[in-house]
Formats: sequence, C-alpha cells, structure tokens
Amino acid sequence: MPLRAWAQDDLPEISIIRKAVEELKKCPEGRECATIDAFTRTTNKREVKRYGIGRLAAERGFDRVVIMQHIGGEHGVIVNTVRVGQPGRWTEHAQGVRLPEGRTVLSVPIPAGTPELVISFDHGRGAEVTVIMERRKP
Repeated sequence: MPLRAWAQDDLPEISIIRKAVEELKKCPEGRECATIDAFTRTTNKREVKRYGIGRLAAERGFDRVVIMQHIGGEHGVIVNTVRVGQPGRWTEHAQGVRLPEGRTVLSVPIPAGTPELVISFDHGRGAEVTVIMERRKP
C-alpha cells in the first residue's frame, strides 16, 4: 500500500481544532463583544493591567468580562481581582480563580460611563490570554 503525504490542512484533526478555536473567538449570538487586550504571559509573577475603556462604555455598560485562554505552559493564569473604576470610587470584584483552557465568563458589571478597568493576573507563564467585555445587544 503506497504512503500518502498529507498536507497540514488535509488532516481532519487540525481542521476540527481550528474550527473549535474560531468558534471560541466568535461573540455569542445576541451579544456584543469588545476585545480590549490580547497578550502572552512571559512570567509567573503578578501583573496588573489597566484598560482605558471610556469610549467603549460611554453610552452603554457591559455585564461581563470574558477571559479566553490557551494554556501554553504547565498552568493557566489566575485572575485575582477585577476592579471597575468609576468617577470618585472603585468597585473591586475578587476572583482568585485559576482559569481553565478556553472561555471563562466573569460576572462583572461595568456601568455606562466607566472610564477604567483593572485586572490583576498571576501565574500562567506561556499562556495566551484575550480579555473581552460583553453585553446584550440592544
């Protein structure tokens, strides 16, 4: 029986994986999504990321933060806190959770007019992380 050379795109497993990854990146039906960051963790040390979201949340707020993760090392990232900055005050949403592979939804309300969002990450060296805000379509 002759051996057949397979092109990378011919492998059914790779096609299935690519399709699954593309599905994860899509915004769920009936929702609006705003990607605010995508990065790869280079260390296991604590890292605080600040996001200026004033233009995105000017007219309407968001009702959740979604973290998409591909674990590139031994462990995934830990999200310690999500802080929502409003004029004159901060609201802190403690998380303290190591995220699994894929999509994790954090129920964090972000009211209209919120200028800043701060997320504290730990661990997860090598993880590819995408931070998204979601809300219902009007």
